[in-house]
Amino acid sequence: MKVFLHEKEHPYDLDVLQRTNDVMNEGIYSYLNLKEVCNKVYGMDYIDEFQINGSPLIGMTGVFENTCLFGLSPAKVTFDEETGNQLIIRAGKQQKIEIIPQKYYENKEENLIVENKVKVPFWWYKIDEKEHGEDNLQWFDYVVKETGGKKKLFWICKLPYDSEYGFDHSELEDACKTHGFENII
Repeated sequence: MKVFLHEKEHPYDLDVLQRTNDVMNEGIYSYLNLKEVCNKVYGMDYIDEFQINGSPLIGMTGVFENTCLFGLSPAKVTFDEETGNQLIIRAGKQQKIEIIPQKYYENKEENLIVENKVKVPFWWYKIDEKEHGEDNLQWFDYVVKETGGKKKLFWICKLPYDSEYGFDHSELEDACKTHGFENII
């Protein structure tokens, strides 16, 4: 889990982000450590806050008590970073854009197909724009494909891509550090 302070639109309350940033350190956290962090950030009534905000907790005892030791597996608790099965951390979803990795596009119009599309966080594009300027993007480009009189825009991502591991976003990490977002990735 990476905690960062965003400069414009905030998926979390700024006060909660700042308290989290103040409390968390680098390293591995156990459920007990995370419960202590939640207690410090939200106060002792954070479970009530989740219930008020509509997050589905497991009965009255909560996720932490039901997942310790031989409880639910992580897969039963969450699907991925955006949606949860037993616990929803944030209500909003991270805005994403569909792109085609340069590796698949290879400057061939016939490769501009839905099967080659991958979703990436929109902020990747915004970091490129902030770092290099709107007219001088380094990691993103777009191609317009005309089919039957209709034009369709395809975004291309130039970051190295591997179908098994995804994008090598180390260049993004460096740009994030430059702009004060050390913990964004």
